[in-house]
Amino acid sequence: MPTDSEFTLTIESGGDVVMRGRDADDFFGDPGYEYVVRIPGIERERLARLLVAELPPDERRRMNGLRLERVIQMCVERLVSDRADASSAFMGWLKKRGVPYEFAS
Repeated sequence: MPTDSEFTLTIESGGDVVMRGRDADDFFGDPGYEYVVRIPGIERERLARLLVAELPPDERRRMNGLRLERVIQMCVERLVSDRADASSAFMGWLKKRGVPYEFAS
């Protein structure tokens, strides 16, 4: 099974954190499916804190001074970049920590 998935992560003007992408899925020979995972803007600082809290101390220090969007981007990439099921992995992580999100495909 391929482990490549493609996604972008942005913070929209209203503050929502949005992951858009395509997960690899070769079960039936499909190239994958497109999805959107949206976290409400009111949760973005909490999301960043939760993501950074799971980093080793030396990596946490490297996040100091970076823009919030970049911190979230780097942490999410670290969390799911080697996963064929990036959206499922990210949503599982969010659910486990009680971070609300919406999913569409």
